[in-house]
Amino acid sequence: MNNSQYRGVVVPMVTPVTQDGRLDTEAVQRIIDFFAQNKVSPLLMGTTGEGNSVSQADGQLFVETAVKAANGRILIYAGLTGNCFAEQVRQAEIYTALGADVIVATLPTYYALTPDQMYEYYKTLADCITGPLMLYNILATTHMSIPVDIIKKLADHPNIVGLKDSERDLERGAYGPVY
Repeated sequence: MNNSQYRGVVVPMVTPVTQDGRLDTEAVQRIIDFFAQNKVSPLLMGTTGEGNSVSQADGQLFVETAVKAANGRILIYAGLTGNCFAEQVRQAEIYTALGADVIVATLPTYYALTPDQMYEYYKTLADCITGPLMLYNILATTHMSIPVDIIKKLADHPNIVGLKDSERDLERGAYGPVY
């Protein structure tokens, strides 16, 4: 996970919606412009929790709007959540084709996974997608913690570029890169 391109300030971006619940693309453009002016990269559909609540169509529009607004000034990190692996791969490929710079994926959450299953999930996802992948450890929403030894094992994968660790565990922070 030694990719210096993937560093700096990355913040979860709220998904702005209009009064009638549609994606507010004008607000997306304003927020991205503000981020770009301040050299901050957004994580779309990530920590703020909208990932599982945004439709596929709105997720695609969100990524497309953010990428256009960023105009290469900042990296766009696109959050990926879900339980259907084929849909996750498809969505990751769409986000990448739309210009997302990094796919940030949480673990599937319907069943608790063993450490070996966590490893296989991320390895297979990284093997199947064309864009760079960032692991996303978020115990609060997945109810699972990716063990540090699994993270270290995945760090050698050429398509895995980093880790977002939202576990809030100081001991975990001592083991490696966290953005």
